[in-house]
Amino acid sequence: ENLPEWKQRHKNINGIYHVRNCSQGNDKKGKEFAHPFNHNNLIQIHNGTMNFLIFGPEHEQLKDRVNHKDIDSQNFLKTLDYFVEQNPPLKPEHINKVIKNWNGTFALILIDKRTPGKVTIVKDDEKKLHLCSLKIGKTPAGIIVNTSHFELQYVANILINYAAALNIKLTSKIEELEDSQIWQYTIGTYE
Repeated sequence: ENLPEWKQRHKNINGIYHVRNCSQGNDKKGKEFAHPFNHNNLIQIHNGTMNFLIFGPEHEQLKDRVNHKDIDSQNFLKTLDYFVEQNPPLKPEHINKVIKNWNGTFALILIDKRTPGKVTIVKDDEKKLHLCSLKIGKTPAGIIVNTSHFELQYVANILINYAAALNIKLTSKIEELEDSQIWQYTIGTYE
């Protein structure tokens, strides 16, 4: 709802935008439960549900970082921070290590403030995730990641029609992302 006001104050709109439903369970609509989550140098956006493993390989090291009053996203980020701070900045090895202590279905976007232009996208091997690549001619114009192919196609069509009204030839390609994967992108490499 605040995007038009925000765009008026900022000339550069390169960034990460996240739309989500409220977490299940208790009333968690307050600002303390709103994404993105920030813990020390890490920022995270999360879609899905994660559970901390009682028998995870680093359970004893991580259990004091998990607060059951917080939601899963906050707790995951705190456990990830534990590994990152031993050898900063954020690397795929950190993510692979902490994921072994969690189960569930998830898609994550992570940023380490020490490398602010780098964005890391992580998905498990169960959550269905789709990537829409947008181009103006041959130049990458952006990406959209979503769990639903239908919704992604719908949004892509709106963007293509909007671009056409501005005499811009925007094209899209949607692919399903499979298996557990980690991708890294650089903000500002898209139009």
